[in-house]
Amino acid sequence: MAITESRIRQIIREEAKRSLQEMPYAGDLGVACGEDQETDSFFAAEVSATGANRRGAAKYPTTRKFRELAEKHFSNIPYDVWLAPLIGIGEEAGVSDDPEAPGRGAVMDLVPGGIERLERLGFKSPARVGPDDLVILYSSMVTDPGAIASPWLIFHSIFDTQRLSEKLVPTYSRMYDLLVYGGEAAGAIGALSNLTDNAGPERALISTLTMASARNGELGGPGDALAEMMCQELLTKSGLRLDLDALVVPPGSKRSADGWVGSIKALERRVKQMAAEFRSNARGKLIITATN
Repeated sequence: MAITESRIRQIIREEAKRSLQEMPYAGDLGVACGEDQETDSFFAAEVSATGANRRGAAKYPTTRKFRELAEKHFSNIPYDVWLAPLIGIGEEAGVSDDPEAPGRGAVMDLVPGGIERLERLGFKSPARVGPDDLVILYSSMVTDPGAIASPWLIFHSIFDTQRLSEKLVPTYSRMYDLLVYGGEAAGAIGALSNLTDNAGPERALISTLTMASARNGELGGPGDALAEMMCQELLTKSGLRLDLDALVVPPGSKRSADGWVGSIKALERRVKQMAAEFRSNARGKLIITATN
């Protein structure tokens, strides 16, 4: 059957739209350096075996590998994403070296305050950023494998920071507190309360996760697991993926395997809801986060 001219035009429009939707990584705004020229930081000391590497941290976001990862992961965000790498501690940017300080991160509207801050810090032509785009300004000074500020880890650091998660995903902080510290929760999800003090239930959850950090035994606890679940839902084409057949039932548990599956699936549904909150609330924002 012959294809009509109107059908050809429709196919071209659909393909053009799909192409635009699949490439929302708009690029970086250049690399800026923090005014504080300390050679080390709390984050560098904690996560790095070799210490700070400012030169390497500045080069990494300009590499082909970084761009390929950014294009792969940010293609799942429904609007343009820009990155603004800041090498160093960056307290003048709103990123503190103190992990307990409120300045470890911030969220603000891009227009006008976010654009003005980016301009003051010396980033390249931030005025070209669209008002509905997302810009992530992240601090970095480490290049160790596993700790380098990859696109995935940049997003992970957003969910590691209570102040950011409270503004972007109000329900995330409550879920984090439930998993890490405990509390009352209705329904099946209550079985996952206070995993920090319950090794069996924590292992049950982690046994079903499929991201690389879980497969490689690199998760640092229930809070880390929740952040990774958010990243997988937001940054991969398939979203959060559980392997429920791999479930490890806690020794001595009075709950059946089906009961634990029900709890983990309830958490899965909550993660998908929180990811939708993030997509909605991060549009048109500047997010400032201390990555490493």
